[in-house]
Amino acid sequence: MNAKAGPPEVLRPLQRTSAAPAWPCSVRLRSTGDQGAGTLQVLGWLAGLWLGAVTLACLLWLVLSPPTQGQVHPDEGPPETWGLGSSLAWEALGGEARQLQNDSCRLVLVESIPQDLPSVVGSPSAQPLAQAWLQLLDAAQESIHVASFYWSLTGPDIGVNDSSSRLGEALLQKLQELLDRNVSLVVATSAPTLARKSTDLQVLAARGAQVRQVPMGKFTGGVLHSKFWVVDGRHVYVGSANMDWRSLTQVKELGAIIYNCSRLARDLEKTFQTYWVLGAPKAVLPKPWPRNVSTHFNRFHPFQDHFDGVPTAAYFSASPPALCPAGRTRDLDALLAVMGGAREFIYASVMEYFPTSRFRHPPRWVGREPDGPGGWRPLLLRAAPGPSPLPPGPLSTPSPPLPRYWPALDTALRVAAVGRGVRVRLLVSCWLNTDPSMFPYLRSLQALSNPAANVSVDVVRPRSLLGGEAASPAPTHPLCPQKVFIVPVGNHSNIPFSRVNHSKFMVTEKAAYIGTSNWSEDYFTSTSGVGLVVSQRAPHTQPGVATMQEQLRQLFERDWSSRYAVGLDGQAQGQDCVWQG
Repeated sequence: MNAKAGPPEVLRPLQRTSAAPAWPCSVRLRSTGDQGAGTLQVLGWLAGLWLGAVTLACLLWLVLSPPTQGQVHPDEGPPETWGLGSSLAWEALGGEARQLQNDSCRLVLVESIPQDLPSVVGSPSAQPLAQAWLQLLDAAQESIHVASFYWSLTGPDIGVNDSSSRLGEALLQKLQELLDRNVSLVVATSAPTLARKSTDLQVLAARGAQVRQVPMGKFTGGVLHSKFWVVDGRHVYVGSANMDWRSLTQVKELGAIIYNCSRLARDLEKTFQTYWVLGAPKAVLPKPWPRNVSTHFNRFHPFQDHFDGVPTAAYFSASPPALCPAGRTRDLDALLAVMGGAREFIYASVMEYFPTSRFRHPPRWVGREPDGPGGWRPLLLRAAPGPSPLPPGPLSTPSPPLPRYWPALDTALRVAAVGRGVRVRLLVSCWLNTDPSMFPYLRSLQALSNPAANVSVDVVRPRSLLGGEAASPAPTHPLCPQKVFIVPVGNHSNIPFSRVNHSKFMVTEKAAYIGTSNWSEDYFTSTSGVGLVVSQRAPHTQPGVATMQEQLRQLFERDWSSRYAVGLDGQAQGQDCVWQG
């Protein structure tokens, strides 16, 4: 039986030194007595030195310059040029470029629908997430690399005895069986973990899994919030689902699996390598990152191929910027580019929407205090835990730290709605743990509605959804309505942190974005995440074939028109988010 594959290759620093030629200290001319001949010989040596210097400079420029240096920023969205493959050279990891010859890329949407949500189940629908994950593991022959926020695949992890945990337990059992068959499992997860009582990773490590806990807060101030798999360097999963049994049966999730696509899989593997390096003992954040984790695939030059015969452009983005090696599109830039390319509609389904920071707040000056005879100095209230560097003063005013205003995504939506007449629909989650301070931001966006100017950001509440008489909805316009999505708790109140729409995706008429981040500043500036951007064109030779953005649009509209989508005018400061159904 073959030995298990080793851990991911530890990144080696760039070799930036070059051996200089041993030029002679002096040039000895032939004793011909011909001074002209000697001069020519000296000129020849000088010419050789000049050519050598130029050659060395060119080589250094090629090695040290980022892949996208010198490129002109294209129009918004993926380029309009389509081809059967990328014209850029791909640097294969591990010398397995031979797999590229067998690539036949295929992309499948996957989702999980919480139990007892019958009206959402049906056509259109995506492949069930639990089924897709188990099939992906069945296809594994050599290696499985998983980047995850935390692991909690069994009911006892959270002290719950519920039959809906069986799918997670089956997944854990499958991973153990693969380890017994010498399929390597390599995990990068966030430290400290939310699942403090979970023993999943200890069980897997005892079978031979390699696990690194990444203290992302030490490097960027955030957490490792990514959720993706790379299987055999050929298959990829990316989406909103955590390695949690609730993600399979109690939480609404959405993601995508790309099969048989080595170039994209190896590209996402580079992001996994950045996590793996930071999980090593005494790790430091590379500045800059080594070239072997840089990429040629980005929003300027996406990977291009035919996916099941459909012309496709795709690339992966990442956050935060500190974890974006040369060539990697930042996650925020990917979202803004997709929004900026929309001319007809922008539909987004996210768990949270805050045009502010959520977890890291800037210091706040709240007063002043005496500073010497007749002098004063400002009093700083620290946002971070710990004592203030300044003692409390008699004239200071106690006040909590304020979030930082961060309008990047909010402004892009407003510009799309007001400036281009794009229909904007936001489907934001509403559940037991929803922060009510989110709703004023949504109402502010909704206040832009002006049907006379062909602008609308309305929120509509279906009647009789929550019981009793609903208030009359505000005047609406078909261009930009918004809603919140409520998953009824039903008889599942014993399961904490469940019954929520956890999806994080956006779709326009031109492109689809599937990510792992909620929409607030911290997720794009300090917390790790990834995004998949896909743009497809329906081939004329295959009428009736739905592009990826069309499939995702249908899923969004299914949820949007369901009875679980509630207008902002129909809920009062979050109290209706706990709907028993």
